[in-house]
Parts: sequence; structure tokens; C-alpha cells
Amino acid sequence: MQRNAVATIAAACSLVATARAARADDAELKKLIQAEIKAAADKKSEADKKDNVLKGKWDNGPIWKSADGNWSIRINARIHLDSNFPNAEDGIEGPAPGVGDDFDSATFFRRVRLGIQGDLTKYVDYAFHVDFATPNNPTMRDAYLTFKNLKECWGCFWPSIRIGQQYEPVGLETVTSDNHTTFIERAGNTTLHPERSIGIDAFDAFWKDRATAHLGFFSTDGDDEDNGFALWDEDDTDGGWAVTGRFTIIPWACDTCHFLHLGASASFRNPNTVRFQARPGLGRGPPGV
Repeated sequence: MQRNAVATIAAACSLVATARAARADDAELKKLIQAEIKAAADKKSEADKKDNVLKGKWDNGPIWKSADGNWSIRINARIHLDSNFPNAEDGIEGPAPGVGDDFDSATFFRRVRLGIQGDLTKYVDYAFHVDFATPNNPTMRDAYLTFKNLKECWGCFWPSIRIGQQYEPVGLETVTSDNHTTFIERAGNTTLHPERSIGIDAFDAFWKDRATAHLGFFSTDGDDEDNGFALWDEDDTDGGWAVTGRFTIIPWACDTCHFLHLGASASFRNPNTVRFQARPGLGRGPPGV
């Protein structure tokens, strides 16, 4: 009886040892499989970096990006639908955006934009955006190339340079995307600010990105095809030109929600034609200023 008990205990110990060995073998096998998977993934990642393969994903919109981040294509689009319900007298007339000739209630597209932007190597980015709010007359909004990281490229200080149609660096509200403004309409005094112009802008950030500086030269004539780019020619028939600059600084910051932002901008302009008008509180309708 005692011998049978000892034999049973020995057999049980043997089974436990065998089970432990099996579990150890399974753990080693799992580690080997994981190592093989990681090695294959690393190898593919290195191959993608070498071949600059673009991989697509959704990041606030569709974007295709290379593994090293130096090449990318992002598709941007926005549709802003607006409605006006004014209470105007019958004698008030204006360019109604919707139905009828009078200044009347209407629903219309403020913006229907489609564009692409991204990176062409580490030193160049681009943006092209077209507005189709008026279908028979599409408008180019942004069309520029930016040459950046030139300090790394040339080994000395050099600002980023943006060439093409772009915002002139004047005013915080003016250069803020209409996707992110606090109110539907911008303040009336932004009518005095230039918006997009064809030109060249040199800019940089410093003091741990808490300060920025811009200086640009721009054409003030919207009809470049007829009157030419008049930056270098002061002839009255060649439109006009402008020098515009902006400086901003954050002297105090507790976090990303509590900080003090200061800025100043100025523009010296020699235009061929000057016109200021605004429609306070309305996207369309007769000018109020």
C-alpha cells in the first residue's frame, strides 16, 4: 500500500514537471513567434522608408504619409451653408445671394472648398485650395510653396520662405481659418486688413516657438493677368505693391489654455485702387461700410 502511494506521488510529480516543461516550451515558442513578427515588421518598415511608400489613414481627414514623414498628401474640404433672414424695408435693395432682386431672406453656400496640402521632402511643403461656392466662377484661395528647415539645409540661420498666393501677415482674426473663428462673421475692422495676395513671405519662430516674425512683399492687384505683378514696377498701369510685417510673442504662459499673447502688424501699401466695404453681421447683402 505504501509503495503504491509513493508510486502515485512520483507519477504526479512527473506529470507536474512535464506540464511545467510544456508551459516553458510554449512560452519560448511564443517569444520566438513574437520576435519573428517584430523582425518582419521592422524589415518592412525599413523597406518602406527606403522606398518612401505613402500609407493612408484618417487623421481629421484622409492623409497619405511616408514612414519618415517627409512626404505627405492631405485632402481638405469644407462646406459652409448660410442663411440670412433680414427684416428690411421694401425700398432697400442689394445683391441678394438667393432668390429675387431685393434684399431678402436667402440660403446660400458661403464656402465650398476642395484642396490638397502636404510635404515634398523635409524642406518643402505646399497647399492648393479652390472655392466652388460660385460654381461658374471657381476661385483660387491658396496656392503656395513653402521652403522650410533651411537652417538644417544650409548650416546657418535662414527663415522659412513662402511663395505664391497666401494670407498677408496682418491681424490674428484675419489669418485664423474660418473653421476656427469664434463667431460666424469676422469683426468689421478686419475689412481694413488685406487678405490673400500673391507674393513672398519670410517668417520664423524663436524663443522656444513663443515668438514669431513675418516680413513679406506682395502684389495688391487681384487681376494679375491684366496688370502684371507690380512689385518691382511703380508704373500706374501695373497695379500696386505692399510690404507687410507681423510680430507676435507669448511673454507668459501657464499652460496651453492660460497665456498672454501680444502681437503687432503693419503694412505699407502703394495700391492702384483702394476700396473698403463690409456687411456687418451678414455674409451677403448691401455693403454697410
